[in-house]
Amino acid sequence: LQSECGDDGEKKIAAASEVRLLAKDDTEARVTLAMLGAIPPLVNMMDDSPMEDAIIASLYALLNLGIGNDANKEAIVKEGAVHKLLKLIESS
Repeated sequence: LQSECGDDGEKKIAAASEVRLLAKDDTEARVTLAMLGAIPPLVNMMDDSPMEDAIIASLYALLNLGIGNDANKEAIVKEGAVHKLLKLIESS
């Protein structure tokens, strides 16, 4: 995600949306996407983006990556998603 999209917010939103769709109903895709490194850039989008749509897209993608996958949930937490989410809540 990061290397493909650089600083282009619209591309990041499109990439996060694609991850969300791929991970929605496919257990194997969740594992593969995590192995390919999808989680860190999605977590980074939570505070790197001034665009609310990018934050929402990343949250939905992370939600779908975590469905029924404890390893992905752990990776999401280790990347700092919980702290970033709390920061977002506090600032709203």
